[in-house]
Amino acid sequence: MSIKYNVIIQKEEEWYVAKCIDNNVASQGKTVEEALKNLKEAVELAFDQYKKIIIDKNRSNNSFIIRVEDYNRKKMNNDIIKKLKKSEEEIEKGEGIDSDEAFEELRQKYGY
Repeated sequence: MSIKYNVIIQKEEEWYVAKCIDNNVASQGKTVEEALKNLKEAVELAFDQYKKIIIDKNRSNNSFIIRVEDYNRKKMNNDIIKKLKKSEEEIEKGEGIDSDEAFEELRQKYGY
């Protein structure tokens, strides 16, 4: 698949600057050809991050788009919060163990 963009090329001192006016991506090169080649690579890199997206729903059932990296980070943070809440509930019920005891068990297990 081929996508066409509107590009402006300007000579600035010893460099040619290629600017894609459709998406505000720019690059440069010592020749027009090099500037265009570098711009093409820059555009591909700029849009590569948006290829990996997830469409999800929030608590209000509204759809939203999120990058995979951000989704994974958010999921990891939510998992940590759930584990912390579970730990707090165990402590309130008296089911948790003392932190000094837990560290001592780890020291013995791993030889520290």
